Order: sequence, then C-alpha cells, then structure tokens
Amino acid sequence: MSTHPCTHIALSEVAEVRFSSVDKHTIEGETPVRLCNYTDVFKNRFVADSMDFMAASATESEIERFGLRHGDIAITKDSETPEEIGIPALIERPSADLVLGYHLALIRAKADRCDPYFLAAALQSRQVARHYLRTAVGLTRFGLSIKAVADTPIPNIPLSTQRKIGRLYRESARLESHTDALIAAKREQKRGLMQQLLTGKVRFPGFTEPWKTVRLEDVADVRFSNVDKHTVPSERQVRLCNYTDVFRNRFLHPDMDFMSASATAREVERFGLQAGDVAITKDSETPDEIGVPALVDRTAPDLVLGYHLALLRADRSKLDPGFLLILMESDLVRAHFQRRASGLTRFALSIGAVADTPILLPPVGEQGKIAKLYRDLTTEESLLREMHASFASQRRGLMERLLSGDLVIPSSETSAA
Repeated sequence: MSTHPCTHIALSEVAEVRFSSVDKHTIEGETPVRLCNYTDVFKNRFVADSMDFMAASATESEIERFGLRHGDIAITKDSETPEEIGIPALIERPSADLVLGYHLALIRAKADRCDPYFLAAALQSRQVARHYLRTAVGLTRFGLSIKAVADTPIPNIPLSTQRKIGRLYRESARLESHTDALIAAKREQKRGLMQQLLTGKVRFPGFTEPWKTVRLEDVADVRFSNVDKHTVPSERQVRLCNYTDVFRNRFLHPDMDFMSASATAREVERFGLQAGDVAITKDSETPDEIGVPALVDRTAPDLVLGYHLALLRADRSKLDPGFLLILMESDLVRAHFQRRASGLTRFALSIGAVADTPILLPPVGEQGKIAKLYRDLTTEESLLREMHASFASQRRGLMERLLSGDLVIPSSETSAA
C-alpha cells in the first residue's frame, strides 16, 4: 500500500440530505408504515429489514421523501450529548414500508459520485466527529442544522477507490455486527438461565431444601455513601469508586482507573470497599438506571465508595456475595426498585426502600453454584466484548488511514465492489 494526498468536499456535493419529520403516531387515514427510529440507528452500523421496527403511520408525501432505499444512510441529528450526534447506520435492502423517523437525517449518495459504504465509513471518521462537535447547537439538548450536515467534509477520492474502501468497510464492519449478535445471544442465554435458577424452576442436583423469602436487610448491611468528589488537604487521600464505575462494570477491581479524592477516617471506615461488597446506583435520571449493581472482586485500602451509590455487604453465613449481585439484576428486585423510586426529573431510592427489598434465597451452597455459573457466563460475554472492541479498533485505524490518504489500496489487491 502507498500514500496519496487527500482533499475534501462538502457532503452536499456527493449526496442528498433530508431531515425527517415523521413522528411515532398512528393516525387514521394515513398509510401504515414501519418506523426506523433513533435507537435503531444509534445501536447498529447496518439496518436490516428483519429488525423489529415499531408500527406507525405516514402521509404519502412523507413516504416519498423519507421512505428508505438500499444504500441510504441515516444519522442521528439530535441528542442529549454532542458526542452522540452524527452516528451513522447504512440501510440494506429495506421493504417498501420502512420509513425514517424523527430526530434522524437521511443521506442518499449520488450513484455517479459516491459509494454508500465508503460514505458510511467517512461519516465515522474523527474529522467528521470534530465537525459535528463544532457545529452542534444547544444547552440541554444538542442538534445539527441541515447546513451543518450538508457541509460535512468528505474525502475527495475517485469512485473506483471509494468502492475498494467501501468493500473493506463492509466486510470489517459486518464482522463486528456478527460479534454483536453473539454477545446479544450470550446475554439472552444468561438472562433466561438465571431467571429459571432464581425462581427455583431449575435447581442443581442435591439441593431440595425449600427457598426462603426475606428482606435484604435481614441478610446484608445497607449503607448509603456520602463521600463527595472533593479533595480536602486535612483528609485522607483515597480513590473514589463513582457512579459510572458501577454503572458500566459488573465487577470492580483496584486496577481500574478510579478518580482521586479525599475522605475522613470515619468515611473510610464506613465506605471503604471490601472484596465481596456489592455497590448499586441509588439515584438516576430514569427509574431503569436505579439499582444497577457491581461486585467488588478485589480491593485496596484506599478504595472508597462515592456519592449516589449504596453499599451492600452480605452476611456470608446467609448470603453469597456473587449471588447478591445476581439478585440485584433479577426481575423481582428491578420491579421493586422501579416501584419504590421517587422523583419527577431525577429518581432516587430511600435507604428503607433498599433495605425492604424482597429476595428469594436458596441454601448458601446452592447460591454459590448459581453465582459460579453466572460468573462463567459473564466471562464468556466479556471475552466476546473484548474481541468486538479489538475488531472495532482495527477497523477504525485502517479506515482513518485509507480516508486520510496515508494508505492507498493498489488495484492488484482488490477489485471494485
């Protein structure tokens, strides 16, 4: 592979740009359609006709303007954070009733100027991301204007080269999509199996003792942390396990990148993390994000639980810590937390609501077996996630070099798609 200089042109020179106005309502007299919504685009690099789209309706004019065709690209044009704007998904072989929904932009490449797969790759480049960050407007919600999208810088590369890059993008991104599907299947397998094990419908051989329903406070100590993110010179220097550390991970260990802060000796005593502790989110902007748990796998003397989190410390004669983690993810506990969460714009659990959580307990030995199975399945899922991250990193690196002109694919290496 060699290099070539690369200039840029505006997206509007190689594609049409349209902002959808199709809402989620079903109105009598309009044509029934399936709606490709924000999350369909945000969570997928390819949008396939087999996906589970919502039912809605649209006028004939809306269907004509926003009905999706093979090779169209949809991007997110509005979001609560600037980083989530401009995320693209390429539409592949849609049915005639698939229409693009609100908060999305439709980009249709001109066949004689631009390859759709190349364009999908270009729209994920760092240069495009920087352009959208500069041009997004808003305070609590951010959005792109149609001019900002039309002015998106696209590498000015010959169509034959675009097709080669597009082919590489298609093959590498599809490998990521297959890995995503494996992760989803593994997650669903784990969820289904845990649901059966947590209700006693399936039991390990040798266990016949009846299960007991107890309250969480009967088998665990419940503490709400008040340790903030400040550093006070007279206090002890600590590393703080914060909300996002718990929300994004099922297992916590001292090698993770925790923030520096300080705490009093009393706070370190009460909220210093021990191996086997379970932390849960106790406040959030939505009820679904309350009660998300993480198990402390290993710890260190300076690791302390931060604000907006609850610490659950199991009585190990009655409750296996790994089983406590699984309980916090169970449908029974999730439903309890959503019922008991209070608030209008921000939701929170009281210490009483957490302490009163009903849990169904098998014998401690059986709890341990269930916890080990959960851990094994979670490890398999984590390995798939690491593989996916590796594929994604390699694809992004290769695409950046091809799009910038640092690398050129010789004609002998691959043919045009």
